[in-house]
Amino acid sequence: MAARAAGAAGARQMAKGLWWLVLFYGVVHMSAHAGDIQSHKSIRQTAESYVYTQLSHSDGKLTATAGQLDRRLKLNACSQPLEAFFSSNRQNSARKTVGIRCTGGSGWTIYLPVTTSLMREVVVATRELPRKTLLTTNDLVMEQRDVAQLSSGYFEETRLALGKRLRRTLHVGDVITPSQLTASKTIKRGNRVIILAKAGSIEVRMSGKALSDGATGDRIKVVNDNNRKLEATVVKAGLVRVTL
Repeated sequence: MAARAAGAAGARQMAKGLWWLVLFYGVVHMSAHAGDIQSHKSIRQTAESYVYTQLSHSDGKLTATAGQLDRRLKLNACSQPLEAFFSSNRQNSARKTVGIRCTGGSGWTIYLPVTTSLMREVVVATRELPRKTLLTTNDLVMEQRDVAQLSSGYFEETRLALGKRLRRTLHVGDVITPSQLTASKTIKRGNRVIILAKAGSIEVRMSGKALSDGATGDRIKVVNDNNRKLEATVVKAGLVRVTL
């Protein structure tokens, strides 16, 4: 009884490990002649080539490595070129799942994990940077990183991070991500501002006051000296723009 139970448990474990590996439209022959089976190498190469093709437009050095297939797995040799496809639309991570389909003969479909690496130059911290640091050129440098692992995003130009404040402390070599930064307030509530109003080719400037804080590019409320409230876009310190 104990032996039978152990055997059943082992069979269940093997089935669990292989369920994701292959779906058959035909029959898998576990004891086929060497010339009648599809080589594992060709399946893996098809999966890797497909990833290279789909991501070849990306800048940087890309590598793709397909997972190994179980040596006991023997699939009928396909009479047609193998077809590859992503198993879902969500393929942004470093680990992707690629389906390989045979449409010739009895047909079969198999799914392989493919691990990718894409090396690019990204913005990283040059030193220990405390929370609320206002970033300058001395704080940032470009270094190679595997961006396939950077699910939180990254910057490819230092200028995109300059003038922004850190939400948390960073260490030497940490990648700068958009979620770590907050825009520095260019204008604060109560500041005197010049309101630039444009209507076609006509441009008018008037004095006013900011009713809220705002960083460059933000929309804020202002009031002009005639006590008219307006919504304006922050251009730079002391200057906002409204479109009439």
